[in-house]
Amino acid sequence: MKHLLIALALLGACQPDDAPRIEPAAVPPFQPAVVVNVPEIAGRSEAEVAQILGGPKERSTAMYEGRTYPVLYYQEGQTEVIYVDGKAEWISVRNLNHLPFSPEALPASASPTRANLHLAILL
Repeated sequence: MKHLLIALALLGACQPDDAPRIEPAAVPPFQPAVVVNVPEIAGRSEAEVAQILGGPKERSTAMYEGRTYPVLYYQEGQTEVIYVDGKAEWISVRNLNHLPFSPEALPASASPTRANLHLAILL
């Protein structure tokens, strides 16, 4: 093994300086896919969210602590938004297992202006 390494080192040293060098191919930087821009829709009305995500595909209601809240499903049901006092408050995004994900993505998805925003990312 030692002799093989020495031979490879000598072989590499014997190449002329004008020999063409093969450069590694440039790899483009990773471009994340934006499924839902949560800060863009958080705290907005149904009409405003519909302008951003398109019209809802389905509607239902949710009960919590004796109150009923409207639930709207956007993007073929991938994005669920529960409205509290007319504003997008609980946001769930489903079926993201095909996308790369890192823990650094969570702080970027939080809304700095809505301390009580609830976000669920379901893989």
